[in-house]
Order: sequence, then C-alpha cells, then structure tokens
Amino acid sequence: MNKSKAAFLMTVDKLVDTFPNLYFWTFTFIKVVPDWQACELWSWFIRDVQRKYNGTVFGVKVTELHANHGLHFHCIVNRRLNVNVLRSIGVRHGFGRMQVAVVKDRQQLYYLSKYLGKSKGRWFAGAQRWHTIGGFKGVKVRDIEKVDTISEWMARIFKGHKISFADYMRFRVAIIDGNWKAVRLMKLEHMRRLAWERMYGEAKAQKRIVSDRRAEVMRRALERRKNSHKAPQKQKYSLTTLLEKPPLSSGFDSLTASWNQCDATKLARWMKGPAKC
Repeated sequence: MNKSKAAFLMTVDKLVDTFPNLYFWTFTFIKVVPDWQACELWSWFIRDVQRKYNGTVFGVKVTELHANHGLHFHCIVNRRLNVNVLRSIGVRHGFGRMQVAVVKDRQQLYYLSKYLGKSKGRWFAGAQRWHTIGGFKGVKVRDIEKVDTISEWMARIFKGHKISFADYMRFRVAIIDGNWKAVRLMKLEHMRRLAWERMYGEAKAQKRIVSDRRAEVMRRALERRKNSHKAPQKQKYSLTTLLEKPPLSSGFDSLTASWNQCDATKLARWMKGPAKC
C-alpha cells in the first residue's frame, strides 16, 4: 500500500464518520478525451453542481482509467442529488452515462481504492488520482508517514545522529539483500562506532538483554572487524621459554644442536657476544 492509497482510505473513514448517509456516483464521458481535458471538464462540472446546490455537496472523487472507455469519475457525496439535474449539467461538459447507488457499508467505499493501484502509464502526469469535493477536509498524502521495520531499526540505532544517503542505502542492503550477513554488516562504519555502545548501554540501563539472533550476528561481525585492524602482537620470550625452545631466527641456528647443554650463565654471556658450549 502506497501513501496515496492510505490517505484515501483514511479520508473515506473520516467521511463515513462525518455524514450518516452517503451516495456512490459514477460519471462516464460520451467519448474518450485526453486526461488534461477530462480534468478541466470535471472541474467545470463540479463547479456548476456546487452552484446549483449552494455549495452543500461534500465528498471525494476517484479517477478510473479504463482500457476501452477512457476515464470514469467515481464520487462519494454526502447528500441526495437529482439525477435529471446532474444529467442536464453533465451534457454541457461531455458526460454521458451516470449511475448512482446508496452506500450500505464501508466495504463499498474501500472498493474504490483498487483504482489507485492500477497502472496509469503516461496518464495523469503531475495530476491527482483522487481529491475531495466541496472543500471537505480529508487526510493529505504529505501527512502520511510510512514506517517500516527498517525505519524503526534505523531510528533506534542512529538516534540523534545524521547519516548520509549512501550509509542509508548500505543499511538497507545489509538488512534486505545481505540477510544480516556479516560480510555486508562489516561495511557499516556508523554501526561499528555508535550503534552497539548506545544499544547495549540502554539495555543495561533498563535491565534488559538483547538476545535477538540478528543482533548476535551483528555483534560478532563487528567484533571481528574491530579485531582485524589490530596489529599482531610480538611474541614475548621469558628466560625459561628460551631454555626450553629456541626462537626461530638465524642467530640461534648454530646453537640449536647443543642448546640443551647451555645453562643460564652461558646464555646471558652469549647475549653479549658469541658463546661456546
């Protein structure tokens, strides 16, 4: 479901809650007209209807694009209208067939939302597929905020920190395409620097444990990446280690055969200069 369809359904709910009786109208043009001309004819038609009924007609209209018959306008209005009056007005603006039915339940109105999901092709470029009638205050598309699992997860991790669009796309790739694999997750620098310190800090403060399997995969991946940048530590040899096993260097190659015969004193003397056993 897109944002436009969600806004339409909310507007329909508001319309049903506001007016007790609703009527479902369908208007069809006599001949196929371009989309820009259809929008103009509809504006003139509904303007004359409002003048006839003194601006008391409220509702919502949906445009349907039909493969064989051009455009249809489906309307939901709040009052009973005289079909003969509407036909006389519609003929002047190119409308032909008109149908009307009483709305009995919400499902009839929700049925209109299917037209918003149809492919419009090149039609209605920059135009609205649905709109309110008579200035009815519906729900605007820009007021709809689409929240999904990814958005909620990002809001939790990057709270208070701005990220670039590239980082956002990496995050989506890691979640959707990478299926939370460590290879994709190692690319998320922001998560390595910020996410886990804050997430586990909040978890400890609230006395709860993050036990999600995906979170565990992320934690292990970040630990591996963090440790991969560390320089390998040099091996330290104590005197006991040297006596038990010589380090693999060229300086000790000549002493390997007789190493066990050397004691600590000769070893210390050898460290200053060559020693003979």
